[in-house]
Parts: sequence; C-alpha cells; structure tokens
Amino acid sequence: TRAEFDIKRTDCDLWVFNEAVSNKTFPQASAVFQMHEEAIWRNPANRNDPGHYKWLAAQTDIPVYMQEVYTDVPNSIRYPLDEIIDRFKVRHFTSSVAYALALAGYLGIYKRVEIYGVEMETNTEYVYQRDGVTLWIGILLGLGIEVDAHIGMFDQLLYGYEGEVVLPYDTFE
Repeated sequence: TRAEFDIKRTDCDLWVFNEAVSNKTFPQASAVFQMHEEAIWRNPANRNDPGHYKWLAAQTDIPVYMQEVYTDVPNSIRYPLDEIIDRFKVRHFTSSVAYALALAGYLGIYKRVEIYGVEMETNTEYVYQRDGVTLWIGILLGLGIEVDAHIGMFDQLLYGYEGEVVLPYDTFE
C-alpha cells in the first residue's frame, strides 16, 4: 500500500524507516526511524543500501530516531524508550513501526495517523512484528487519535461471520 501515499503531500509529517530515504524509496521525510543495532546500519554490505551509513553520517536535514545519539550521525536522536514505557506501561515493541506508532502517541501532537506500506506479510513480520503494530494502533485509538490504516493485514474475514467457519456441513461431505 506504500504506492497509495501521495509523496507530494505537504499537510502531514512523513515518517519512514531504515534506508527509505538513503536508497531513494522516498525523496524526503520528516523523520527516519533506524532502530536497529549499530552492526546493521553501519554495515557496508547493507542489502537495502550499501551507502546507508554514509548517508546517516552526512545528512543534516532529517532527524533520525535511533537507540542512542551517535556522534558520527549528526541528526541522531535517542528514541525516548524509557519515557514511553513509563507513560504507557507497555513494553511491547516488535518493529520500527511499533516504535513510530508509540512515539506518535507519546508526543501528544497528532490527531490523525495514516499508515501506508506496512503489510506485515513476510515470515518474520507476520510472526514476530504484527502484534506490536496492532497493539500500538489500538493504543492510539484509545488515546483518541484517528488511525487511517492502509494495511492489507486488516482485510481479513470476520471470524464466525465469513469464511470457512460458516460453511454449511454439506459443503464438507
């Protein structure tokens, strides 16, 4: 669903993940979330963008949320993990998307969050990351923040109403 987002919009903050700006997936962003360990984002053999570390070290326009402030990454910002856990009493961060959603709630300045390109369909995403995203979407909704989720994972059959669980018995004979 990433392609559904109009990149020319100026009415919102655009938060992206990892190499999305350095590899030119997005030409711009309001913030980048690079929540991986140093060994990943410093890796010169980065499979998504071998020049990602150089970009992090050189660019000074976009804030980059990271685990710590790194002196060689001039726009690095320490992600306020302890503060968010203290406020929400939730310690469930299964992906960079979950961190971003939690920060949106923590900052208290957003009335609406739109989510694009977060399909959670690959093996590790589906198994390990999906529930953290759905949890933080629920927390945002509980805070009164409107969530417009362009996410395929919410296009599911309604349990008990649709799908194989409502097939008449003679279908199985």
